[in-house]
Amino acid sequence: MFHFNSIKKKILNIIFIIFSLNILLLSNLSSFGNAWDNGNDINNPMITPVGDMPVIDGIKDDSWDDANSSDITEGTPITLFIMIKSNYLFILVEIKVGNHDDNEYLRLLLSNSTESENDDFYDAKLIQNRNFDSENRSYRLNDQHLSGEEYVNEDLSNFNGSSNINEDGYSFYEFKIGYSSDNENDTLISASKIFVIKIQWGNSENANDPSESTSEALYIQIKATIPQEDPEITELILDMDIVSNITFIVVISAFAIIFMMVYRNKTY
Repeated sequence: MFHFNSIKKKILNIIFIIFSLNILLLSNLSSFGNAWDNGNDINNPMITPVGDMPVIDGIKDDSWDDANSSDITEGTPITLFIMIKSNYLFILVEIKVGNHDDNEYLRLLLSNSTESENDDFYDAKLIQNRNFDSENRSYRLNDQHLSGEEYVNEDLSNFNGSSNINEDGYSFYEFKIGYSSDNENDTLISASKIFVIKIQWGNSENANDPSESTSEALYIQIKATIPQEDPEITELILDMDIVSNITFIVVISAFAIIFMMVYRNKTY
């Protein structure tokens, strides 16, 4: 009987190990290729620092030096930069691929909460290129929302954007999104709030070889900022001798007033 129980226990342990390995493998496969190295967990969101106001032209200039960033290193190498300035959220996405389809696009998906299911990303900002890999390239901007399983265009827009290609042939997508909006479908952006974004990139249905990839969830937190010290305000330096003298005079004056009040009461 003891021998049978021992074998049964070993079999159950083996089944548990196999089950755990399968769960771990499926978890890795589900995020393989499109997972971020910074901000990929709600308990460790990517913080948005205060930066300089960039020119929205699809070019990574010096104004992005103070931005925070996160990378996708497996599959298509992608870097996302993020920062805030004057009640605007700025996002720059760099796709490090040398060959581009003329109809390449990037769609920024925003969730209004920390939920990361597909239907939680109701708000979307689209930059759609035309003739992207030529000198005559152009692009269009569309503010969108999720309707069923598709993103449809909005009548109102609360973002500005641009796309470009650098000297290495990498594509850049730049977004400027306002905190406030008259459109109820837009994501509410506010200090200390954690929300989730994803990016979709690929070629439109009109391309020769249409394709689309979607990143894993990226958790973002906008920290409330403390105003920096005004350089024009002169630092107040206290002279301790002066402070001691003033304190002594105040104390002696207080005792003198008390003495005079007590003496007056005794007199009358």
